Amino acid sequence: DEWTFEGDLALLKLKVPVEITAAALISEKNFEDEVRPLDEVVMLGCPDASEVPLPTTGHVASLSDVRAGIGLMLSQVFGNPGSSGSAVYRFSPERNRYEVIALHSLTDGRGSLTSLG
Repeated sequence: DEWTFEGDLALLKLKVPVEITAAALISEKNFEDEVRPLDEVVMLGCPDASEVPLPTTGHVASLSDVRAGIGLMLSQVFGNPGSSGSAVYRFSPERNRYEVIALHSLTDGRGSLTSLG
């Protein structure tokens, strides 16, 4: 498998000061040891360049194979058009914080990344 899709990353700029660390990136070891199907997740994105971030919630549906060096995770979190690149967070009770566990992207029926999201 080889993907030619470049992908994207959503960045949010907050208009208010944040006094706590909002989220951290989960380590690969912690991901493998802790993330399981049915874990609750939250995605925060700005679909269609919305000025107001839109949170959506769901759960991890399955953890898939690695393709072209990228691990795939299926989640049941609703992603509005334009939400590709949004962070998917999971609360870690072990570290008492939210951690980024994935970036939202759409795939087709074969698991290939698309540019539709």
